[in-house]
Amino acid sequence: MSPTLTTVLITLSTILFGGLVSFAFAIFWYRLNSARTERDRLRAEYAALILRVDSLDKQLALVGHDVVPISAALQAMLIKELTHFHTPRMDDLMKKLGPPSTLTEVEEAELLVLLKEREIDMDALISDSERDAAHILPAIMKRAKAEAEALQIQRTQLQTVAIMPPPALAPEAPEKQSG
Repeated sequence: MSPTLTTVLITLSTILFGGLVSFAFAIFWYRLNSARTERDRLRAEYAALILRVDSLDKQLALVGHDVVPISAALQAMLIKELTHFHTPRMDDLMKKLGPPSTLTEVEEAELLVLLKEREIDMDALISDSERDAAHILPAIMKRAKAEAEALQIQRTQLQTVAIMPPPALAPEAPEKQSG
């Protein structure tokens, strides 16, 4: 082989080797950037998912709070109307109605008797509105108690599941800058 042909072959093989190395690095960087882009996309989707789960948890909590207060609010209005300084035992029992109700069965029976007396009391201190409240309160007490029990059963059936990102998607800790 002549020196010129050798030089040309060396030059061509160097160019070919350089092209192959450049192509390999281009593929490597493309895949690395593609993996980073995919990781960033998955992190963004994970963050959006966490925000959505938090939002749904808050909405679920609001639904739980909105169900019970309907009967509880009516019960509170009736209790307010029936509360008087001259009936301390009845007032003490009505305070225990809650929510949550802390009345024992004996206290509840006693309160029902006191409400019945209030309903039929003909004294001038008792208004018709108060008699009506005394008549309605036992039914509302039953309803509030049933709703509280139903809600308690639902709460024990609900489970919250935490979704943890794979280690590759976990947010990175900020790096300390040396100075």
